[in-house]
Amino acid sequence: MAVLLREGKNAHYATGSRAFTETLRRIIGIRGSVQFRYFNSYRDAQANEIDVLICDESHRLRRESANRFTPKRERSGTPQIEELLRASKVAVFLIDDRQPGRSAIAEVYPRLWSASFAPQDRPESRDRNTQQGNRNSYASP
Repeated sequence: MAVLLREGKNAHYATGSRAFTETLRRIIGIRGSVQFRYFNSYRDAQANEIDVLICDESHRLRRESANRFTPKRERSGTPQIEELLRASKVAVFLIDDRQPGRSAIAEVYPRLWSASFAPQDRPESRDRNTQQGNRNSYASP
């Protein structure tokens, strides 16, 4: 990311983790903290506003950026991943496939999600009960 910024690119680092994002902001300082945001920060972003958007912990993506405090009139129903893709020229999604649960990426782009993993390594094929014990155990799809 530092190289991209030195080259004059508008690069952002987004995550769904508040603790991690706030820690990065404290380390980087006020001037650089605007480059570190949350996934839901891009709901109103202009198309291609960001040159490179690095989305860490993409398994934390939600179906949409709206939450329980978002007024109904402001809810678009647009998938959060679509907002990120629209806001950036290039989006990089880092996925921790060992996290339990199903990512919004799998729901919005099932073919993309499936193509990201070898069949035996696909997160949706793992039995949640065996994830906590033997990480090499897989349930039949």
